[in-house]
Amino acid sequence: MTILRISSKTPIEVIRKTLSDVYGLAVSDYEITESIDPAYMNIEIYSVPDILIDNIVVFSTDADQYVGYISIYPPLTNLYPEPFDYMIKLLKESGICYNVDYDVIRSAYDGYVNKELILDKVVARGKKAIHGKNAEITIHFDELNRRPAIDELGRVDYKSVDLFAIAEKGETLLTKKPATDGTYGITVRDEHVNQHKGTDVEIHMGEGVALNESGMTYVSTTSGYIHFDSKKISVSAVYVVENNVDYTTGNISFNGLVHVRGDVIPGFKVYGEEGIIVDGICQDVELTSKGNIVLRTGIKSTGNSLITADGDVSIGYAENVKIYSKRNIIIKKYAYNCELYAGERIMANSAEGIIAGGVVRAFSEVSVKLLGSPGNSKFSVILGSKYFIEEEVGNIRREKLRLIDAIEKIVLAVKRAELSQQDSAGQHKVGKLLEMKASFSSLVDDLDKKEKGLLSDNIVRDAKLKVRNRAYDGVKVMFNNSSYTLKEEMNRVVFYFDRKYNEVAWVNIKDMAAIEGNGED
Repeated sequence: MTILRISSKTPIEVIRKTLSDVYGLAVSDYEITESIDPAYMNIEIYSVPDILIDNIVVFSTDADQYVGYISIYPPLTNLYPEPFDYMIKLLKESGICYNVDYDVIRSAYDGYVNKELILDKVVARGKKAIHGKNAEITIHFDELNRRPAIDELGRVDYKSVDLFAIAEKGETLLTKKPATDGTYGITVRDEHVNQHKGTDVEIHMGEGVALNESGMTYVSTTSGYIHFDSKKISVSAVYVVENNVDYTTGNISFNGLVHVRGDVIPGFKVYGEEGIIVDGICQDVELTSKGNIVLRTGIKSTGNSLITADGDVSIGYAENVKIYSKRNIIIKKYAYNCELYAGERIMANSAEGIIAGGVVRAFSEVSVKLLGSPGNSKFSVILGSKYFIEEEVGNIRREKLRLIDAIEKIVLAVKRAELSQQDSAGQHKVGKLLEMKASFSSLVDDLDKKEKGLLSDNIVRDAKLKVRNRAYDGVKVMFNNSSYTLKEEMNRVVFYFDRKYNEVAWVNIKDMAAIEGNGED
């Protein structure tokens, strides 16, 4: 009988697999018992195979070659152990040479001499490559100009939307933590392992922003409106009107943000390229911006007010006003007898949340608490198309007709010229006409592509009208070319276009999830 020793920490299943794979022993050929030394177990082998089991020493590494191991399988016969130098010779042949712990090898060898089965004892450790970290940007201002958040139920929260973030001169806007290079690694075979450097983030500075001495902190050099799009930050000047826009100020036109702390009285115009904020009341005015427009109180009109914005429009209340927004219109209290045109959504979910009268038109969604009111419910809500795209497409089609008419006239002129006797001057004229025809035809092709692109952008498959409280009878709901006029009051309902039956359909708002997949054909 032969007895091997093995560490008591070795799992039994690992021992059995080793005895089977290396020594060819069956479970009935041996017994694993406790040893006098609790750090070890004995392997009592009853039947030694006829074949000669020689000294087996294996040096190996993990998959990444960051850890080197030694395994020793003592012979089951009385073969004389190999000398320690033999271990060192095999170590060199294995290529493991970095950060080798020779004391561990000596300890393993001593165990081997005492018939100890050594399995994957660590004899060397490399240095893992540490990959660099990406640059990080910390924002120190409230990003109020971002789109309103959507909660887990799909509801859009416009209650606290102000649409602008304002900086004071000297305010810290952003800080940058630069990317790191990381450190290279070394395998136990002394091979160099390259690290991955972190990705840098480059923030471009626009007007009103400077870097501090460290080059990592962006500071405002002026007070104004913050614009940040993840790649560029700028602070645009704010033109502040401390009182009213009236005869003392005249009409306002400014290439930044205009902030009116008072009212805008009838007949006056305000243009703020970056945005407009009015704290007071507007009446019979014209407000225009390429950015957002915020009327913190509201606007009344006799029908002579016009608000136009490329960004969002947020209003406390509105009466008899035309409002055009290429993005969202947010009504915080009510909108009576207004023409509301939104390139994305119209929202009236907070406070009273009333829209009644006029025309309501949005691309993807209208969400309102009360739709209509007693005696004011004969109006339309239209969804599914962008008002400004229709206008652009109309302009394109008119321009195409003008060019096609010109091309036809050129073709007629060329035919007439070809029928007459041509001198060199006449031939030159024909050549010029043909060049003009080719140029006009190319323009028509370009307009065709632009028209197709616009029409593609004007497709929405899941537009909805959400009424969170009550919709009054008489309101007309339109999707595409289909419409439905409410014959009675309806509560907490979502209207949508059912493509299966090509008609306006509705469902209770609590069952809204039932129509989320309605876009499937």
